This record gives sequence, C-alpha cells and structure tokens, in this order.
Amino acid sequence: MAVYSYGATNQSFLSFVTWSTEFASNSNLSLNTVMDNLEPADTAPHEMSELKDNDILYGTVHVDGAAGSVEVTTGYDHDAVTDNFILKNVNFDSVAQVIITATAVYPRYLEGFYDAADGGGTLLVDYNEPTTSGTITLTSSTFTGATNIYAYFVDAHGEP
Repeated sequence: MAVYSYGATNQSFLSFVTWSTEFASNSNLSLNTVMDNLEPADTAPHEMSELKDNDILYGTVHVDGAAGSVEVTTGYDHDAVTDNFILKNVNFDSVAQVIITATAVYPRYLEGFYDAADGGGTLLVDYNEPTTSGTITLTSSTFTGATNIYAYFVDAHGEP
C-alpha cells in the first residue's frame, strides 16, 4: 500500500490530508486526532517531531471479480469483509508489517493481488496456480506507490 515517509525535518500538518484516514480536507486538522488513531495508538501529549523519520501506511483494499473476502491477519485486528475497506494508518516505526489475507470459496479462486480493478494494472502478487487463499505483505518498502490493492477472484473457469 501507499506509504507516506517523513524525513528528519519539516513535518507538516498539511501532510495529514495525504495519508490520514481522519481528514478529507485541510480543515480542522488535529495532531491529537491523527496520533490517537495511528496503529498502534500514540500516547499523549503529542508532538509533530514524533513523526520524524517515520513511515505511515495508508490506502484501500478491494474485493474484486468473483466473490471472496479479505482481512488484515497481521499488524492489527480487522475482521474479514467481502467488500472494500480502508486500512488503518500504521506507523511502520512500531509495526514491522501488515499482512492481508484473501480467501475464496470454491469454485472461486484467488488469481492475485493487483493495483487496479479487474485484474488490471500492475500485478503485485501472482498465484501461478490459482488458490483459495493467499497473502500480500505490506512493509515500509513494499508496494509503496499503490493506494489501492485489489484481491482479484475468478471462478474455476477464469471468469470473474
């Protein structure tokens, strides 16, 4: 998934609009809101300097094609869903990886994880032989430009 990387200097409140799931615009930005909703949650009092040299996960996971489900199985708690969900903002300084597991029910299979709908865009994780379950591991250095990840499911005959 996408990763926002802070350097050693110049942490900005406006950067929250890019990665935080808490704000849709640059109005009413709150350091407390952002830091309290990181995974793992940060303890108050908060300072912008706490973001120095940190990498923050953000993005959306989608179920695509035939029926299936996705869930976060490592990194934080998230129940399986059969639709899209927004990832929690994970501070990779505190959590090393987030693993997403996709599961299909026969006669459907997981073909792979992509960065665009309908098995399009860049193939992120391929299953040469379609499988009923597979994972994608997100770290501060993997898939950093993909703001959307699609678990692409097909039926036994290769049709969505």
